[in-house]
Amino acid sequence: EWTPAVYVGARQLFHVHNFRSGLRATVFVGVSSLEPVALHSDEVSPAVRENVAATSGRTMKQVKFPLDSVEDLEPLMELVRLKWLLEVD
Repeated sequence: EWTPAVYVGARQLFHVHNFRSGLRATVFVGVSSLEPVALHSDEVSPAVRENVAATSGRTMKQVKFPLDSVEDLEPLMELVRLKWLLEVD
């Protein structure tokens, strides 16, 4: 099944799954690159920091965001903006 994804250059910012239970976006978060920045950034909300911290992964985490309404895009986009800034620098 095709999974829509958004890239900057060759790097994936996030992708979206259409499950029976609803839409869900996933952001790959490197534990030595994006995770430390996200956990200490004022650019992301405490809820996003908690989501990143609670997600398991040894070298790469798959941080998931359920997309049940338009309001659910805000926390996803907080992390995506931060990842974008790291990728373009």
